[in-house]
Amino acid sequence: MTHQLLTVRQMREVDARTIAAGTPGYDLMTRAGAAVADAVEAMPAPERRTLVVCGPGNNGGDGFVVARHLRSAGLEVRTVLVGPVSRLSSDARTNHDVCKRMGIPVIRTTDRAAVRRLLRTADVAVDALLGTGATGAPRGAIGAAVSALNAASCPVVALDVPSGVGASDGNVAG
Repeated sequence: MTHQLLTVRQMREVDARTIAAGTPGYDLMTRAGAAVADAVEAMPAPERRTLVVCGPGNNGGDGFVVARHLRSAGLEVRTVLVGPVSRLSSDARTNHDVCKRMGIPVIRTTDRAAVRRLLRTADVAVDALLGTGATGAPRGAIGAAVSALNAASCPVVALDVPSGVGASDGNVAG
């Protein structure tokens, strides 16, 4: 099996063609989140207590999908939303709301110390802060959450790419 890494531009083109061919963006989000949830479920961990750290964009929406799939599989999962609910993209908001209806804790914070405290109770964390479209060093509350994830003692699984890493060149920003 051969693998190919796509640049940000190429990935956007693939997404646009897939959506134009009739697959809604929400379905792409659901597929991405489900695939990451499967990977987390396969990880060796004592109880697999998972903390999903979400940003306000579509990457955060993918994270909420991960959370709901893990909860449906019977795992303990909590989410952190870094930023206001009002900034969630439409599809991310839909998945956020599903998590809330399922009783999955959604903790909204912009405080690095709060994220660090939550990470101490996790067997695995999911980085759903920034996706392939992010450029430059993460700033503000997102930057603080990235810093907390980087200092985590548990394994961290990233959706798309680790937040702060350039998706096309692999350079670490900041």
